[in-house]
Amino acid sequence: MLVVSNYPQVPLATTNVATDSARVDNQLKPVVIPPQAATKGHEERAFNPQNERTADQTQQQTKTLENNQQQVQEKQQQQQSSQQQSQQQQEKKAPLWWPSGCYLRRLKLLHAVKRRCNVRISA
Repeated sequence: MLVVSNYPQVPLATTNVATDSARVDNQLKPVVIPPQAATKGHEERAFNPQNERTADQTQQQTKTLENNQQQVQEKQQQQQSSQQQSQQQQEKKAPLWWPSGCYLRRLKLLHAVKRRCNVRISA
């Protein structure tokens, strides 16, 4: 680099502290040695059919799961049918004149209106 100055033979050094320190650090770092080829640390274990899951075992498991699901469904159906039978028996036991469901709500509404207005309503 040539610098023009009024002073003869004066060397001027333009430096950057960051690049100088990085250059020095790189020169002091040790050389990186590439890694060696990977070695096999252990041998594969021998095939032991006692420890392996076979297709037969999975089929047996699926069959037992299906059987359990069928049993649960049958129990639910039995419970539903017994509930329906008990409801039918209760409906048979209830007197015919007894209001139920929507009719009962309508009667209550009519009686509430009757009390407020003091008007006779024929039902």
